[in-house]
Amino acid sequence: MSASPGPGTTEQRRPNNSSNRNHHANKRGNSRGNPYTGPGAAPRTSHPSNPDTAARRTSKLAYDPAEYQLISHLPRRFPKGPGDVYLTLKTPFRAQMQKCKKLLEAPGCREITLHGMGAAVNRAVNLALQLQSDFGGDLLELSPTTGSVEMTDELEPLRDDLDPISQSRFVSVIKIKISFTRTLEDVAAPKAAQKT
Repeated sequence: MSASPGPGTTEQRRPNNSSNRNHHANKRGNSRGNPYTGPGAAPRTSHPSNPDTAARRTSKLAYDPAEYQLISHLPRRFPKGPGDVYLTLKTPFRAQMQKCKKLLEAPGCREITLHGMGAAVNRAVNLALQLQSDFGGDLLELSPTTGSVEMTDELEPLRDDLDPISQSRFVSVIKIKISFTRTLEDVAAPKAAQKT
């Protein structure tokens, strides 16, 4: 039978080890690579399983124009039909707009496809929206598809003491199919009937 503390004495309590247990648990969790254990832990970051893939996801090669000439090789799988329009920033926007309108207004045309790669992705989107607006809004339907393609940059040396350099990288691409919801003949028929 234990004696109760008398007056004037203080009861000694055993320290609470729950915080210590939590502290050790956090340390064990962090040592196992769990970044979400413990306060202030950093979020998990994904690491690519293939280092070669991560190396290819880089920007263009930095080079001195006095020493190297950059040559970019595009993929050879791009389709090229009468309705495929490949956009670049070198061609003025107005000229590309006129070319697309000429294709859409050609007899029997049902659709065209805009292709933009890299910096020309925004050009393709703006051009498609402008065409849709110019043709009345509901006459053209836009069907975009995005993805990425692998291209190779090669640096051709301009001096004999330099070696050629090559690097593969991925570039964003967009394909926008522009198709008619109604033919231009169907739109023109009611207007011609009203005039008569």
